[in-house]
Amino acid sequence: MIPEAAETLRLIFDAKSEGVPTNTILEKLNSEWPWKRPRGFGLSYLVKILHNRSLLGEFQPHILVNGKRKPDGDPISDYFPKIIKPEIFHAVQKTMAANSRSGGPTGKFCNVFRHLVRCAYCGSSMRYVDKGKSWIYFVCNFATNKKGCERHSIRYDEVEKLLLENCTQLKPEQVLPHPDEQSKKCERLQVEIEGIGAEISDTDEKIGNLVNQIETTANAKMRDRYEIRVQKLDEEKDSLGSRLDSKRLELASAAKGQKEFSKWQRDLGTMIKKIKDNPELRRKLNSHLKQFIKQILIYPVGDPKSEAHAGYLDAVADEANFPISDRKNLYRFILGIEKRANSREGRFIRVVFKTKTSKGQHHQVDLVPDGSLAFGMRLSEPNEPNERKGAWQFVSLDIDRLWANYRNGVKSCTT
Repeated sequence: MIPEAAETLRLIFDAKSEGVPTNTILEKLNSEWPWKRPRGFGLSYLVKILHNRSLLGEFQPHILVNGKRKPDGDPISDYFPKIIKPEIFHAVQKTMAANSRSGGPTGKFCNVFRHLVRCAYCGSSMRYVDKGKSWIYFVCNFATNKKGCERHSIRYDEVEKLLLENCTQLKPEQVLPHPDEQSKKCERLQVEIEGIGAEISDTDEKIGNLVNQIETTANAKMRDRYEIRVQKLDEEKDSLGSRLDSKRLELASAAKGQKEFSKWQRDLGTMIKKIKDNPELRRKLNSHLKQFIKQILIYPVGDPKSEAHAGYLDAVADEANFPISDRKNLYRFILGIEKRANSREGRFIRVVFKTKTSKGQHHQVDLVPDGSLAFGMRLSEPNEPNERKGAWQFVSLDIDRLWANYRNGVKSCTT
């Protein structure tokens, strides 16, 4: 292959794996990158390139059936020179599939949590609504479309500030315009990990389809053929699992002790300033967040299923040893707090990460904004001067202040 063409193909896939829109890639392809076509590149041609498995070295034989080309047998591996790494190719396929289901990013890119935020009450996606004059918020799609969920909103800027300032897996240096070599390496490894994971999912799906064919096929020879393919795919899956473990170890080694907490905070502050009026950086931040966050569950009016407030307040009441004369007021106070915790005063967000516990459950953390009555966590300064990550601090109710406000007739509540 022509060296300039190979270089350009890698640039295309690298850009797409970082979340760059296809139209932006097309502009660079026709103006900046080394491979040129006499008539230029069109959007449909670029999309074909992004889906072309021959760049993995595969050749898919075809036959003509009623004048139409149809695949004939399995793809032949290593038939062509391999231009794109499989992990990068599959990471791009995953990104494009997500964009096609949602219509893809169009217009000005404002919501850095695109495709991540969901309503905690019904599971629907949350709609980003911009009414102007700084009135920007998330609202449940089902509620907006009157499909059964109640309409509750939460301010977008509050969610953005809360998550960005309390998520140590976020690496601002990978989002900033000129990341250093170590940051680029970490970002590339994370993309490759995503791609291998997508390839494993694809292999699982193929195995499932073949198992269904085995169960429904009466022809013994075809069953044998399917079983051989399943065995081969199982071997490929084991190999992918080993590659995934290796990449994760490499990433852990590359990321170990990169920067202390204060430097992380400074980088974060710089990133937040730069993304404000830069759609490309906001898009890159969105792509970065998707690398380690599975979903963000929004609780605009608290968690009605939780009994944490009742248990906590009862325990406080028992330990406080209030005089008998105050008991009636105390339990009115407790009921009032429980009610308010199921209003906007109890709002919080739950971040579900892609990493899993030893029991196979996804790690998650509840983040509590200022002024909320919810229980959760917040990042604080690290315990040791050279510690990169801050320490998690449990956020609970300021009972003394709330009780004083109640006794003084103050109805508004800040913790």
